[in-house]
Amino acid sequence: MRVLKSLVLLFLLLVVRGSTVQLNNGGYEDIVIAINPGLPEDPNIIRNIQDMVKEASSYLFNATKQRFFFKAVKIIIPLHWLPKPEYLSVKTESYDKADVIVANPFLKYGDDPYTLQYGGCGEKGRYIHFTPDFLLNDNLYNIYGSRGSAIY
Repeated sequence: MRVLKSLVLLFLLLVVRGSTVQLNNGGYEDIVIAINPGLPEDPNIIRNIQDMVKEASSYLFNATKQRFFFKAVKIIIPLHWLPKPEYLSVKTESYDKADVIVANPFLKYGDDPYTLQYGGCGEKGRYIHFTPDFLLNDNLYNIYGSRGSAIY
């Protein structure tokens, strides 16, 4: 729940602070989740991101008394992954500008989800970081709870 609440606060701050994330009729749009180009192809990462966002959106909707939800999320797939018909070309989105990244862990954090933040409490963070193991390893459920609770 702790990480899930962090993501909601991040998106509320992003809308206020001029990010590409927009709030339109209660739905957050243009949220960008980018998979690090150095990660090997694994369709389960994409599937688990989609499941996580759906679960988090439902939780956010209920927690805000039906006021807010995640309406449009874009997932940037590394170029070296095999193309699929459902993949669309990016326009202005990039890994460097993503709101959420999926990348290998940093030693300091391990598989702990975190928000990279240079400012003080309540200030906009740079991005939320999830590791492939966090998204793929169901054994981490006992530590963090459901993945959807990690994004809210």
